[in-house]
Amino acid sequence: MKPSTRFDRETCSDRCRMAVSRGADLDYLKTLPPEQAQSRRFLHEAIRDQIAVERLVRAQRRDYRAPARRKRQDAATAAQRPPAALGASDRPPEPLFVKRP
Repeated sequence: MKPSTRFDRETCSDRCRMAVSRGADLDYLKTLPPEQAQSRRFLHEAIRDQIAVERLVRAQRRDYRAPARRKRQDAATAAQRPPAALGASDRPPEPLFVKRP
């Protein structure tokens, strides 16, 4: 396998990668002997399983980290906002009855 930046682009060989990009996935197995074709199919299934597991792991990490990320983003936007001016609703209420000396 060639190292790549995208985990879901993994293939067993350059030939297989080109076949996948052309839409002819696993067509080359017809030209191989049955034992070799079967072993290549197992290899492809293992790679697909590996990609599926990696997708699940990444989704779980993303979901696990989402609340913390949202909290950081909210704090950053709150820090960028100018302080609110005191409006009528922010002032303390005036007393209804005032004691006179």
